[in-house]
Amino acid sequence: MSIHSRIKERRLALGLKSHQALADLVGVSWQTVQLWEKEGGTAPNRNRIDKVAAALQVTTKWLLHGDSEDRERQHPDEASSVARPANEPLHTQWVTSQENYLLTLFRTTDDDGRAAILRTAETMPRIASPAVAGNKL
Repeated sequence: MSIHSRIKERRLALGLKSHQALADLVGVSWQTVQLWEKEGGTAPNRNRIDKVAAALQVTTKWLLHGDSEDRERQHPDEASSVARPANEPLHTQWVTSQENYLLTLFRTTDDDGRAAILRTAETMPRIASPAVAGNKL
């Protein structure tokens, strides 16, 4: 499998249904992502490869070489660090693509960005039951 196929496979597995969704995470145009996914197209340059891997929640080594043992990024603060089969989606049926997108944004930003996301989320009106809305992580 080529780097182009790995990028496309992971983007879709994360529920990022468009080139634009990945482009927004990495800070490039959707056309650039399209070229990354096209066989015979260009691959992310050295300056962007780490950011692409982070957005796709994989290691840079896996993205470049496809080493299955190195596929999953391991973050100590992730709820699940258990390796998943290559064909299993990262989200379950009860998680919407929007929720998965927000999780991807959260995981691919720095500590200040995460704090800003949490502050913003805490100020949002709640529509769930008080028992659910009152739970903090």
